[in-house]
Amino acid sequence: MKLSNYIDALQSRGTVTFTRAEALGATGITSAAFYNSVSRLKKAGRLFCPRQGFYVIIRLEDKAAGGPPPTNYIHQLMEYLDLKYYIGLISAAAMQGAGHQAPQVLQVVTNARLRTIRRGRTPIQFFFNPDVHRIPIISLKIPAGYVRASTPEATAVDIVYYAKQSGGIDNVCNILIELEEGAGFDPDKLLRAAVEMHDRATAQRLGYLLDRLGYSRSASYLADWLSRREITPIPLLASGRRNNVLHNRRWQVLINHEISPDILPEEPA
Repeated sequence: MKLSNYIDALQSRGTVTFTRAEALGATGITSAAFYNSVSRLKKAGRLFCPRQGFYVIIRLEDKAAGGPPPTNYIHQLMEYLDLKYYIGLISAAAMQGAGHQAPQVLQVVTNARLRTIRRGRTPIQFFFNPDVHRIPIISLKIPAGYVRASTPEATAVDIVYYAKQSGGIDNVCNILIELEEGAGFDPDKLLRAAVEMHDRATAQRLGYLLDRLGYSRSASYLADWLSRREITPIPLLASGRRNNVLHNRRWQVLINHEISPDILPEEPA
């Protein structure tokens, strides 16, 4: 069987990826013939290879864009690499209704240090977390199946921790507003996510931001948990000044930046 015929058969079944080993086993062609065919199909715009030995099929309707959305194949790619993962940060927020700022990359958290993949339609940016298995995740339906993504509560914790990669603290506030006024945060789930993920300073900053935005109820369990622990004052912006700034004693946050989100929280009913 020719490799092109094999790809046609995969597409007819709705399959969007394959591996070198799978193709060799199904077609019976030699390695040399496989790589010659791959080279021709790449030039024709039918394939691209985000990682060695793993191939993504490009549908005609995706050809002009350089390939399908990476959400269509990220799950299969991470299975091929035998890594745990979840879609996180701005990308997870956008998939859960926080679409104020469309992400220019797919942000993925995984338990290995991987370089950004720049091939295809949209780059895939990886973040390393050895404890990725402990993060609260949900399965989200996409046209090509399902992907793993952080829960709204875990997303909130991540974007505060990775504030720079999430567009800065003001954009973090935009995302918190949209997530809260969409599905809303569960105070207990928010606490558990904050305890499991990152550091105590992140919990302090998250609590302060939610409080400042008018979402004290969502932050209530977090405030109670922190009140029973020894916490030291931390700056809202880690890189900002610490002297001669206001001190929020509930959260022990030094207010070295006045937040200014692009969108405003809705007035309580």
